[in-house]
Amino acid sequence: MRTPGALAEARAYDHSAMSFNAGHWARRGLLGLVLCGSLWALGSALWIDVKAIVAQALLEQAWASTMSSQRYADPGQNMLQVKPWPWADVWPVGRLQFPNGSTYVVLNGTSGQALAFGPGQVENSAAPGAGRTILAGHRDTHFAELKDVRERDVFTLQDSRGVLRRYTVRSIRIVDSRAEKLHLGGAAAELQLVSCYPFDELTAGGPLRYVVTAEMTEQVSGSNDIESTEQHVISAHTADRG
Repeated sequence: MRTPGALAEARAYDHSAMSFNAGHWARRGLLGLVLCGSLWALGSALWIDVKAIVAQALLEQAWASTMSSQRYADPGQNMLQVKPWPWADVWPVGRLQFPNGSTYVVLNGTSGQALAFGPGQVENSAAPGAGRTILAGHRDTHFAELKDVRERDVFTLQDSRGVLRRYTVRSIRIVDSRAEKLHLGGAAAELQLVSCYPFDELTAGGPLRYVVTAEMTEQVSGSNDIESTEQHVISAHTADRG
């Protein structure tokens, strides 16, 4: 028969064991939640990367179809709007080459869907070669490279009819959108590239804009391959900088 002291000791032991088990399972449960959260975050990041890669492949395919269709179009005929996927509200209208050779398919408009997949042409801005063409892009994705652009650098823009135009950077400005708006007019054939600023800002939606303005310096009609002029453009750009 247990003495009162032994019973008290046994109860204390049982209580300690129960507390240990509860704490043990609580720690395991917390560890499981952390692990699940990490796996979910990793899976989400991988899904975003995969989606971006697939989207770019589909955009390139849509652009190739656009270039193929323009070969048989009459000069005054509206170009075919080739959607990259059936439910898309966007379609390619051009292809932009940065001074370093990076290229991006340009989409119609600057909706959230358009800018999620590539730079977009601002609504009601002029067609390439017909005035001021304005392209917008996110500072942390497609237009992140704007921060490395300098005056006299050269961009190449191919329109939906295959015409290539070279633009030489004339100015780089930081603009407060609360005090200055984009001007869609202008008789000169020029290209404006616009992105949010600063590039390393953690929160989006600030009032500052990074505006690169370039004037058209060369036009090559009827080319269907922007890469065919890539070496020429980069060589000329290097010579200009030297």
